[in-house]
Amino acid sequence: MKQVFGLILLIIICFCSFDGIGQAYVGKISERELIYQDETYEFDLDGDGKDESIKQNSYKEKDGYFYTKLYINNELVYGDKNLKEIDIHFSDFNKRDKNKELCITTGYNEENLKTTILMYDKNGNKIYNIKGRILSYDNKTGLIKFEYGNSSDSSFKSFDKALGGNGVTILYNYKAVFNKSIDNREQKRINVVGESDKVDYKVVEPIKSYKTVSGNKEAFIINAGEKVNLVTLYKSRDKQYVKIKNKDGQSAWVKIGCTKLFEIES
Repeated sequence: MKQVFGLILLIIICFCSFDGIGQAYVGKISERELIYQDETYEFDLDGDGKDESIKQNSYKEKDGYFYTKLYINNELVYGDKNLKEIDIHFSDFNKRDKNKELCITTGYNEENLKTTILMYDKNGNKIYNIKGRILSYDNKTGLIKFEYGNSSDSSFKSFDKALGGNGVTILYNYKAVFNKSIDNREQKRINVVGESDKVDYKVVEPIKSYKTVSGNKEAFIINAGEKVNLVTLYKSRDKQYVKIKNKDGQSAWVKIGCTKLFEIES
């Protein structure tokens, strides 16, 4: 019993003593990573052994917007405005490389959330603008999970043409950070959310629908001009499907190729 109690105590101590951005971490961006207003921080952003000086200045104007400016070594590297205060975090998304990142979150609802990841480089900073906000990350692998992303900025980009040329809001989007680059990670199935799952899509020409994504058992024909809503995107190797729901409440899967199948009802 004493041995078990000692083991539990050791686990608690190890968990509670976690502090430091360089350690293994899986979870949300935390308050300890926040860059506070008008405070100067010293971090080695590019792994050269020398600290950079980081400072942010934020203020609210009469127009109701919050304005934020971010400086590295007294040089302005980022500026933006938002209806809510802009959060800037210092993060180490992948502890396998020597780089650290500055993460800026703007927007105020699921349709306009945006994450900007800034990677400092003396020869020119790299800035990645990504739809959605970070839900969690794993700094052992560099994998970042975004919520309220966009299909155009994900592994489902190939669906855009069939869906009328526009991306749709998706529940999650996965990307990986390594050595000052960010790449999409493949996803098999993702739900369409936000305003995108309420939009009426008009069928361009008659198309077959299927009961599942495996097999060829037909569900029903969707006639040209019929209106449907998008439910789920599915992608596996050479298979691409979108799950739709018609105005009668019937759901089915439609094969996606490189031709336009739907257009947004104006």
